[in-house]
Amino acid sequence: ESEVDNEMQLLMFDRVNGKDILMMNWQCHVTTAGGRDNTMLSSDWVGAMREKIEKEADVHFSYHQGGAGNVVPNSFISSEPSNADYNIHGKKIAEVAMEAMKSMESVPSGKIRATAEIATLEHDLDVSMYDLQKAQEIVDPYKAGNYDKAKSLCLGYGFNSPYHANAVVNKSKRTEASSTMEIHALAIGDIGFAVAPYEMFDTNGQQIKANSSYTMTFVCAYSNGSFGYIPSEISWPNGGYEVDTCKYVKGTGEMLANKLVSMLESIK
Repeated sequence: ESEVDNEMQLLMFDRVNGKDILMMNWQCHVTTAGGRDNTMLSSDWVGAMREKIEKEADVHFSYHQGGAGNVVPNSFISSEPSNADYNIHGKKIAEVAMEAMKSMESVPSGKIRATAEIATLEHDLDVSMYDLQKAQEIVDPYKAGNYDKAKSLCLGYGFNSPYHANAVVNKSKRTEASSTMEIHALAIGDIGFAVAPYEMFDTNGQQIKANSSYTMTFVCAYSNGSFGYIPSEISWPNGGYEVDTCKYVKGTGEMLANKLVSMLESIK
């Protein structure tokens, strides 16, 4: 997907004592700056965004990731290099959020309702399209600690990273036909939350919002677990890192999105 419609959503809860609580939902990948040698635990753009909003808007701030695959803020800021300071991106996004706060409207809060469901997911066991010998050649030095050699082999063998090659090797060894995942739907008044423990692509996030009858629907990805990427069906033919590392068959993203919508409607 070459373009992503990044819709920012804000929800604020008034408090009788103390500060208000601002919740923000944005469809973007939470990531830290740097690679495997990065030890700066607070180097993510979300940290910079939260610091600026809490200081200048005088609120408690909570960020909820939406569904956008492997998209990061600097993918959309063409005037800056891809390795630019993530604090810059976080502060820019904070400015957008604070500007949006000016147009916030009150809605009835209502009761809190929630439901959970165990979804059964079919595993993708077809590895016929991969060169498993080349993947293993990358994995061997990677597991031996020779990351530089593994990374150089990736460039010649067409793998995104040693982790990418390792995921393909692991897929070839999988024998279980399916596994389960717990997903959740939460509602506060007429505000809905679709909660899933995997990285959702934008198409499926928009699918949930388009079919939800709530005034506002938050899509919260990577919540309560980490099941990796589950790409949208239209992204499947492109292959590559996200598709290759996905454990599940094509169409799983749409199936889960439909389940989440159904769960939201069941507690409406």
